[in-house]
Amino acid sequence: MRRAFTLIELLVVIAIGAVLLAILLPSLAGAREAARTTRCLSNVRSLVHGLHLYATENKETLPHWSAWQVYGGDGATNEDTPGPGWAELLEPFLDNNTSGRLDAFKCPTRTQESIAVAYFLQSRFTASLTRGQFGRSLRQTEVQLAAQFVLTGDATNPYLFAAPYGGPHLVPNVDPDDAREPATFYASEGDRIPHRAGSHLGFMDGHAEGFRQFQSGKMTWHGRQMLAWGQLVVPP
Repeated sequence: MRRAFTLIELLVVIAIGAVLLAILLPSLAGAREAARTTRCLSNVRSLVHGLHLYATENKETLPHWSAWQVYGGDGATNEDTPGPGWAELLEPFLDNNTSGRLDAFKCPTRTQESIAVAYFLQSRFTASLTRGQFGRSLRQTEVQLAAQFVLTGDATNPYLFAAPYGGPHLVPNVDPDDAREPATFYASEGDRIPHRAGSHLGFMDGHAEGFRQFQSGKMTWHGRQMLAWGQLVVPP
């Protein structure tokens, strides 16, 4: 005669399954976060590499920064500034460029369609040299502190993105930069840092690393002095 499970045995099995699930879920979540962090850091390294390739092809000059750029825009509608954004200029120089889309610029932790480019281009120093003029580029030779000079990284300032993530802009921006507003390490917006390891930054010398805050001696937003973002004055 076949023996059926008793109610107590069934409850014991369910309890064991619940315990195992409770043990495994944090590990799985941690593994997913580690994978996203690794991918984002890889994206930043790819951007730095692409920026160097772009500069090599353009007489040691990096892509220019501007205002608000719409991918494939006409320079007249939907807030689009005339000309391409820095991400559009950089796109052909990225190894993982796919079918003309900006896949390499998407952070795996921020998948909203309103975030076309989740990384910023260092423009604060460029703007300080050119009195804040749009469409100006930085030459690699103008930077002396290559190992500390922040070149790109996670953009966490909501104002740099379109609604619903940020706003009040109507369309996604492919030209996020830090010329006039901080792009990352908002003191009052720490919960917006997308990864547990912090924001990922890429440097002029080619390396990339995660940080939770500005670290004097390891990074600078000035090409020749160790200065934090807020200490760099951009002429109005």
